[in-house]
Amino acid sequence: MKRIFNFILTLTAMLTMAQTTWAQEAAVYDLVTEVPTVDDGQATNWDPAYDYGNLVDGNTSTIYSLSKANPWVEFHYSRAFVPKKYILWTGDYYSFAYNPATWTIKAKLNKTDEWTTIATVDNSNGDQLPEADRTSKEFSIESNTKAYKYFRFEATRRNNGTFQLGELQFKEATPKVELTWNMSDQSSMQYTISGNSADFVSNGNTMRYTWTGTPGWNLWGSAGYYLFHKAIENQLQVTFPYLTGKVTKVEINNINFSPAGMSLSVSNGTANLKNGNSDYFASTDDTSGSSVTFTGEIDVNTSNYLRFTFVKTASGNVSNQRFDFMNNGSIKVTLVKEQKADLGHTFTSSSITASGSMLTATCTSTDADHVALYGASHHFTLTLNAADGMAEPSRPVYATITPAVSDFNEDTQLGATCTVEYAPQGSSSWTTSAPYVAGNYTARATVRINSTNYVLTTNFSVIEGHYITNDYPQFSVNKTGAMAGENITVTFTPKMGESLTTLTVTGDNTSLSIGSGITDNGDNTYTFAMPNENVTLGATFTFPMNADNFAQDGDTYTIKNADGWNYFCQRIQYDANLDGFSGKTVELAANISVTTMAGMVHPFKGTFDGKGNTLTFNRTADAMYTAPFQNTDGATISNLHVTGLIEGGTNSYLGGLVGSANGNLTIRDCHVSTQISTTFDSNTLSANVGIGGFVGLLSSHYNQCHITGCVFDGLIYNPNTWNQTYGCGGFIGAMSQYGYAILEDCLFIEGQYDNNGNKCELLWGYDNNKNSTFFHRSNNQGEGTLKNCFFVATHFLKQGSPAVESADAPDNFAHFGTPTDHGFLKVYGHTMVFDGKYYTPTYGDLVETYSYSGEKSYIIEYDDMPLGIKDVKTKQRTNYLRYNRPFTRDKAVTIMLPFDFTKNDIRRGEYDNISEGKFYEFAGIEEVPFNMWIAVMKEVGVEGSNETTETTMKANTPYLFMPGEDAKYLYFTNGDDYYQGFDIFTEGYERGNKQTEYDGSDGTYSWNKWNFKGTYQPRYWSDSENSEEIGKVYGFAGATKEVDEQLVVAGDFVRVKSGAKIRPTSCYLEWVKPEDSEQEPNSASARRMTRSASNEVELPQRITVKLVGANGETTSIGEIDTKTGDVTFDGWYTIDGVRLSGKPSKSGLYINNGRKVIIK
Repeated sequence: MKRIFNFILTLTAMLTMAQTTWAQEAAVYDLVTEVPTVDDGQATNWDPAYDYGNLVDGNTSTIYSLSKANPWVEFHYSRAFVPKKYILWTGDYYSFAYNPATWTIKAKLNKTDEWTTIATVDNSNGDQLPEADRTSKEFSIESNTKAYKYFRFEATRRNNGTFQLGELQFKEATPKVELTWNMSDQSSMQYTISGNSADFVSNGNTMRYTWTGTPGWNLWGSAGYYLFHKAIENQLQVTFPYLTGKVTKVEINNINFSPAGMSLSVSNGTANLKNGNSDYFASTDDTSGSSVTFTGEIDVNTSNYLRFTFVKTASGNVSNQRFDFMNNGSIKVTLVKEQKADLGHTFTSSSITASGSMLTATCTSTDADHVALYGASHHFTLTLNAADGMAEPSRPVYATITPAVSDFNEDTQLGATCTVEYAPQGSSSWTTSAPYVAGNYTARATVRINSTNYVLTTNFSVIEGHYITNDYPQFSVNKTGAMAGENITVTFTPKMGESLTTLTVTGDNTSLSIGSGITDNGDNTYTFAMPNENVTLGATFTFPMNADNFAQDGDTYTIKNADGWNYFCQRIQYDANLDGFSGKTVELAANISVTTMAGMVHPFKGTFDGKGNTLTFNRTADAMYTAPFQNTDGATISNLHVTGLIEGGTNSYLGGLVGSANGNLTIRDCHVSTQISTTFDSNTLSANVGIGGFVGLLSSHYNQCHITGCVFDGLIYNPNTWNQTYGCGGFIGAMSQYGYAILEDCLFIEGQYDNNGNKCELLWGYDNNKNSTFFHRSNNQGEGTLKNCFFVATHFLKQGSPAVESADAPDNFAHFGTPTDHGFLKVYGHTMVFDGKYYTPTYGDLVETYSYSGEKSYIIEYDDMPLGIKDVKTKQRTNYLRYNRPFTRDKAVTIMLPFDFTKNDIRRGEYDNISEGKFYEFAGIEEVPFNMWIAVMKEVGVEGSNETTETTMKANTPYLFMPGEDAKYLYFTNGDDYYQGFDIFTEGYERGNKQTEYDGSDGTYSWNKWNFKGTYQPRYWSDSENSEEIGKVYGFAGATKEVDEQLVVAGDFVRVKSGAKIRPTSCYLEWVKPEDSEQEPNSASARRMTRSASNEVELPQRITVKLVGANGETTSIGEIDTKTGDVTFDGWYTIDGVRLSGKPSKSGLYINNGRKVIIK
């Protein structure tokens, strides 16, 4: 008993003394998961998929890589944080060689701050990155205590080789801490006992034991462990009275909680943490020790403090009631401390001041957390700067504000605005226009913040000086301008192995050269004293040329292979004297495959002749205007086939041949098969897309693009989605304001890619939002014309004319004559031959066409090309129709049209007045005395009414038309209603007969049978075609020409002979031979007709033509010469049609030159 008593006394004494603590507060660092905004960086010279944004994109699988510059990336987060660690991930290939040699991380809190270096590392020894691919290493910067928002990563490459990294990540200091009390080492524990409580303090955080009565005899074990017996009996509580925040975990390690019949819970008095799914931890009879972890979230403070509560759960007596910590026993509490939101900067009117050229805004916040983040009295500045400059009319001298007002506002949230003005020193004549005339000036910046104006001023001068013009990429000049006498240094850097031959400096009164005013320093630098005037650098170079790749013969250059193409592209870019091959011709001598664009900096200005060869161009677009020729200015490109793949992404104005055309562009006889992909979707303004099968953008105002004899059979598609990309053109993607496109003899057959491996084609249409088959007009900019341009596709396209593709030649192809040869494309009028296939308009010479606005119309062609109008068995509705046929006043023509119309429908121009003229129907052939045959044509309509103008001319019915005025062509607009339109048809409806017959049954017209026929197909008469009709058919000539050494003018009536032809929409008169070949004319007074040796009837030399007006009176009398075909209405006739030898002397009514005349 004595020994035990003495032990208790000793322990009591110990409890009244301060002891050394062993308890620690461990910081927890969390990974920053926000993907920052990338501000800038060193671009990759590799595939764009390896660019600088990949370094901080939150994806460890993407790569930032380059090989021609040292990498750097700037980025920022939406909030400031204290970086404590960072992680670097290696790349995916050759990391042992591509890891950086060194790297530096810089940071700043405000956008306008200077950079602070927070890490500088050599990739060596303990800091060496792993040499395995896609592997990470963590680096500590725990010495940093400041928060930052903006970051910059810089690195150097090993031996100036290739750099590659996968990802940069940060870990930040967080409000989460882990508080640990070691309960098994008395020698290191600091505690204080006062009565029935004991406080254990860890870095200012207190854990407290409280109890009642006197604990068991072994309150503290002699082995140095913290023990407590009779926890229930003495009402033990373990509390943490001063913790504030959120407790997420409590770990009690290696505790002897025995015997069974007790429970331990962890709570804040109202809410419990969980032991698994239970609210408590139950004691057991096991005395070897156990551990328990309580988890969840409970808020704790000085009222609702964290506590351990012990409860008896068994009936009867529970002895000992141990709560004893054993070897390595501990209590660990995970606490998320309370955080207070940053209240932001505080500025008062007195804390914003302006003095001279500087404005200073000082933050007056006294919030401790804010001061800890930004420092006390943190200030921001705006400075007005104005350096002296030289007088030059085109180059005013501007003052600047630093930092940018937008950056100042981003840091301060003050919403400042700024206006800069200028005035001569001492003057009050302020203006916002910067000065360019020599003199002394004051710049004034008025900064407005919260309705208060702060004025900054600074003085500067505009000095008489002179400028240096340098157009050579090989030269860098230390000054762009200088005062007379200042030393100027020119540095020469070869771009493609060229050597400098001559260097000159010239002005109005200056002529310097190497050795004569220019000093060669021997290290590719040259110096001269600035003359007293503006000067221009001039130079000549000797470029290395391998004749196996690229050859020159005078002004003609030849590309022989892919290396020759690359050399050609470099010469455009670096040989300023060549001026983009302006005035030169470049020829392609072989099929080649390339990825380099011509005209990337300097546009191509010359003539490029592909010589029928194929240029295969494959490129992933890394900029706008991606195309084999990225930029042109006044260029001509011909005889070239282009194919390949351009993967466009979201780059605008891509072209299968030309990206951007400045100045006029001529493209002839070319064929583009390139496939162009784009990921633009319907949310993108169509004006920003501008992808063209041939040309991306006509980029300058008033420039013209002439495309002739060309074919596009490539593909423009979206690899991600169907029908979601708008703003593309089959030939031209976009046009600047007043740009003009002229396309002739062009063929668009994009639709052949219907089965294209799930490449999503575009939705072709005609309005501004959709895509156009030939040229796209973004925002109604630009105009153009299409002449003989056809499309073949599975979509309903709305520009040009639809055509039919066939492997077989069309009817009458043998008569098509010599084509216009466009190399890849042969054009026979309205028939095109490409790649062994024939392309013809759907309705032949009845050309269905769509304007650039999508308006549908038809054009009836009347020309020498014998395509003819195909049968139209389904009515085609059109608002507008043009008949391309010339008409001469008082020259009769035959006409047949596939729609009903009246005279009121006919105009000489689209919106001109009604055209004059009369239409006549064939009535028959009558016989009169004196061996005269008269073809009687009666005017359509009824005299005395409006029927002569309102009577409908019937569709598909032949007429004789006497024009009342000259016209190049006729427009049909359905009277005054331009939108009512016409129904076009040639077969299957009323009046589809195409002829007017006379069967001889009318006694008035009694001689044999005649048909007046119209045709929509060309008709030929020769020994092999329609030979049985030769000598029996009469037709009107459609053009002036010589027949049998006699001139036949337009409107003449011609009797056909072998070799004759008649155009579609014309009519002809045919004598129908009677069944009895011996039949004679009915009239006994008529001269018996003689037979020829071939037993055919010989028709008379002349047939008189009588035009009978609507009132039944004869209005004109003329004659048809059946040998020459002339129809003439000159000479004198009696009213009965008897031709007189001259002007009659007897009074009466006569016909002279087709008109009635009274002789008195």
